[in-house]
Amino acid sequence: MIKRGRGHIVSVASMAACMGVAYCTDYSASKFGSLGFMEAVQDELRRMELYGRNRIFLSTVCPTFLDPGSGGVLVGKSVKPGMSPELQLTPAQVAASILSAVQYRHTLVCVPASLQRSFMLRGLLPLHACRAIQDFEGAYFDER
Repeated sequence: MIKRGRGHIVSVASMAACMGVAYCTDYSASKFGSLGFMEAVQDELRRMELYGRNRIFLSTVCPTFLDPGSGGVLVGKSVKPGMSPELQLTPAQVAASILSAVQYRHTLVCVPASLQRSFMLRGLLPLHACRAIQDFEGAYFDER
């Protein structure tokens, strides 16, 4: 890509990259790392004058939970009963978000899109306020 001076790199992280998730410590840490990696690569490309404007572009897609019926639930974890159906995604929904991120050159895509606001608020609100929102939305795993 550097030789050609163009391309698009996509990383599929998780909403766990935006805020740590109880009982998924190792998973959350790896997703935070994925987000940080993409930010660092973006900065390197920017300094090499290869980022954006029909050059090399990066997108990080952060989905919530895959629907248990799709076989995508984290092994050994139990999704909270009564979790909003909006937060339980199908593989097709995640794939559509990836294609959209590439097509429209979005740097960060939260899936579902309604969580983009939550991600932005994470940088503005204290952690305990973000946790209250997370609990309200039912976006967590039960301890098991």
